[in-house]
Amino acid sequence: MADRIREQIDERFKWKVSDIIESDEAWQQAFEEVEAKIPAVAACQGTLGTKEGFAAYCRADEDLGILLGKVYLYAHMQKDADGTNTKYVGMMGNVMGLLVRVSQASAY
Repeated sequence: MADRIREQIDERFKWKVSDIIESDEAWQQAFEEVEAKIPAVAACQGTLGTKEGFAAYCRADEDLGILLGKVYLYAHMQKDADGTNTKYVGMMGNVMGLLVRVSQASAY
């Protein structure tokens, strides 16, 4: 079987990443929203010993985590669809840096 470029593949056999995030522009907005949510997770440091603090952490972590998952998945699937597209390779690199910042903010 000969290799085919993505444009030659019928749409019904392709991932529909717009079900995750609508567009590259919406991805950028979601990425920035995740960045803005990081301080809420970091602010919970030292408060997990109380039920209020633990509940606040759980809410902040879940809120950030759901959106972060979508941001990661969109970039990952776009990059995997065409590993030669430097835009999506760069987006995936940005997500990896974002994951590091999220991990640093919640490492307490």
